[in-house]
Amino acid sequence: MKNALEDWYGANVVNDNEIDYSLLVIYIVLFLFTFILQYWQNQIVKANHLFLYNKVKGIVEEIERLSTNDLQYPQIYDAIVEDMPLQLAKRDGRVCQVPRLMLVTKDIVLLRPGQKAPCNCELVDGKELHQGEKLERQMQVCEETDAIEPLELVEARVTSSPINHNLENLFTEQENLLQFEAQINDAVHRINERILIPLFFVLSLLLTAYRFFNADDESLFHTRFVFAVPFLVALPLICPLYPVIIYLIKTTNNRQVFNAFGIVSQTTKDLVAILSALTTVAIIDKKGILSLPEPSIRKVMFFKSKGTKEPDDGDDDSTIPEILNLSSIQVSDDEWELDFDESSWALHLPSLLPMAYNMVLNSCAHNSDFARFLDHLSVVADSVPRTIATANRRCMCQLPIRIGFLQSPGGSPIPAALKNDGVTMGVYARQPGDPPVSGIVKHRTPLEMAFCTVQMDEHSLHSHLSSQGTAKLILDACTHFWSGEKVMPLTVKERRLSIDFHRRHSMTGHCLALAYRPVFGQIDQGLIGKYIELPLLGTLSSSETVHLVHSQSTDDLLQQNGINPAKVVTNSQDFINDVFTGQILCGLVALQYEAMPWATKLVELLDNACVRPVFFSKENELRSRVFAEKLGLEAGWNCHITLAEDEDKAGKRKIPAMEIFSCSTKSKISKLNGRFAKSDALLANLDLESFARNSPTRRQSLLTSDEDKVAPIPNKAQLPTGIDEVRPHLEAVDNVPLLVGLFTDCNTTSTLEMITIMQDYKEVVACIGSSLNSFNTQIHRKANLSISVDPLQCSSCKHEKAAINLSLKGSLSAISVASRLTQMSTDMHLNQMQVICQIDHSNSLSNSVPQAAGDNRLCSTSYGFRTSVSAISAFRLDAILINGCSLFVILLTDHLH
Repeated sequence: MKNALEDWYGANVVNDNEIDYSLLVIYIVLFLFTFILQYWQNQIVKANHLFLYNKVKGIVEEIERLSTNDLQYPQIYDAIVEDMPLQLAKRDGRVCQVPRLMLVTKDIVLLRPGQKAPCNCELVDGKELHQGEKLERQMQVCEETDAIEPLELVEARVTSSPINHNLENLFTEQENLLQFEAQINDAVHRINERILIPLFFVLSLLLTAYRFFNADDESLFHTRFVFAVPFLVALPLICPLYPVIIYLIKTTNNRQVFNAFGIVSQTTKDLVAILSALTTVAIIDKKGILSLPEPSIRKVMFFKSKGTKEPDDGDDDSTIPEILNLSSIQVSDDEWELDFDESSWALHLPSLLPMAYNMVLNSCAHNSDFARFLDHLSVVADSVPRTIATANRRCMCQLPIRIGFLQSPGGSPIPAALKNDGVTMGVYARQPGDPPVSGIVKHRTPLEMAFCTVQMDEHSLHSHLSSQGTAKLILDACTHFWSGEKVMPLTVKERRLSIDFHRRHSMTGHCLALAYRPVFGQIDQGLIGKYIELPLLGTLSSSETVHLVHSQSTDDLLQQNGINPAKVVTNSQDFINDVFTGQILCGLVALQYEAMPWATKLVELLDNACVRPVFFSKENELRSRVFAEKLGLEAGWNCHITLAEDEDKAGKRKIPAMEIFSCSTKSKISKLNGRFAKSDALLANLDLESFARNSPTRRQSLLTSDEDKVAPIPNKAQLPTGIDEVRPHLEAVDNVPLLVGLFTDCNTTSTLEMITIMQDYKEVVACIGSSLNSFNTQIHRKANLSISVDPLQCSSCKHEKAAINLSLKGSLSAISVASRLTQMSTDMHLNQMQVICQIDHSNSLSNSVPQAAGDNRLCSTSYGFRTSVSAISAFRLDAILINGCSLFVILLTDHLH
């Protein structure tokens, strides 16, 4: 046997002094392979870094080819302002709404009262204003009318473009590795490269050296084996073809995913690996994504005489409250209609018609005036404790259309004599908000206000005043209410029930009180356009209340009450006494955001896929809980966390004593003043259950519902309060914050920090946000996978639909251009149905791989490779390992020759 081995060795081993040209070719090929492989790897890494740069560059070059003169900007004070940060600015000699990301240096922006600076800018007087800061404003009182002058817009020059800040965040944020990728990286680069390979290499080298020095015959164990065997041992741990395999599988998977949805390649991430390890889907925008862009009417409340209903049930009162429920019905992809839940709603038409008339007179056609009034209120609310300026007045044109008051979207039953712009007036009071509610961190009540329109009537002796506002202020201005048959005096019962209805629904949504009265006389031009601030002091005797007598003629009423149709209202005191006071309550309207069908289906699909849906809400706990339950999320006890800091712990500065009424020393106390003090005394002990206790049992189901039962749930004993307490809770208590599906009182900073905490605790997070929200850039980059969705841009008002569609659609729309800039930070841009399709198909792949073999979206091969791709994608072969492998192949080949 030994002789046979010696004969084979002598016949096949080449002498050391001989040159074998075939080995030279192999050496050169292996060297080139090593060099090309290393160069290719470096190019792949460079291409990944340049992918985002090229993506941004392509979008910017596309925008540069557009002419700014042809861009279509949204209408000023349009309803889409809340869906995307828009800024009033001067462009091409006109004032228009410019998307925030399209602001450039030296642009002249117009800062609204109470508005935070959209970027770093400089005022005319040289004062610098940083992004997020507010400009302090001072109220001015008109000496002639005692009214408050509206706060004007302030010009400022942009000193830094917001897009620059977004691009910095875009390129500085590092890609987050999946948990499995991190484990593989640790196993390969730390354990394998630094421990196992050196250990086995040195150990095999020592053993072969020992064998070499102790062998009986050197011819059977050549010197080359001393180096060949160690490399033979290290070979199974190194595969030079891994980078090629990784690239091919990853590219094939991503191409199939993008082809499935008909979109171009938008990311270099391994989508299949991320989707296979997905644990959380975070939804960070609501309006237009999860809900309709605007709240819709949910309930209407009015009072009705008992004589028109069934016999008396034991209640001595002559009127009863009536509440009708309504729902939004989707007609098409971008059209929704309103309908009553009760089929017998037509029986209440006499009570609904005055409310519809109020909505037509005080309609969304006055949105620009109300937006300016809301800006003014935002400044006032900063100095009034526990209040907030809320845009509770919304488009309600669907209700008049539904009851037939408006026969068609373009038609109007308003007489020709009333078809004029009329005048608008804003009234507010510096009434402190309700006391803090236990269990709610940021409890703010709407600032007491009323927005009034006065329509001139050319064919009669009076005009028409229509008021919409908060219940307390409207009720204090009302002396009567409409019962469906006649005008009746407003009693303590109706006042209490109305305020309780408003308080409950303003906590979980929006609520408005509607009132009307005829106005005799004219409003002086010097008073039009100014705001009336009501005093909070004074007394009013009950004998001063005006009672309407229906048997008298209009002339007799005018003479009896001393009303002069020719009188001109010249100051705020006359406006309060002669115009604002003495209104007739028509009813109350509750509005809420309705969940879109695709959103509820998305939550259901994620639950079925064992992926946790998480909603980051910017609203308070009560409103967020109501909407979360509509989505299908658990929002009860121990199921939601507020990310806002507790004000008691935050140590915020105390608000200085406010000036109750700046012009109270210049005017007399009006008749309205007493009703403020009187109503506050009557309602001092009112709670949310008083409505139910004082309502007939027969009407209990109408006056309450599941939505009305939502109450504050204290979280302090179970879950952390504030983003700063989440990490200590996870470290010291439990992991419940990682299991909840609702976070409330969120902003960009707290949302970003919470997603970071999730990833630190090995969560794989996908983020879904609006393609119009430019503040989501950092959040999109932080998430493992980010998807931007075009928000639904439909209006419940059919009169505004054409204008909104014109300002949003088309390549020359400023909104579409800004949307492209926002999409730079996302991995994928899909519509709602594409997201549903993706989640639904991922479920089918997870449940049954063979069923996907013939599918055109994600083939079963991709699914089969998704785990292996995640594993081998972390292998990064350094030049030392590749060269070592090549050296082993050279030595082994040389020996075999």
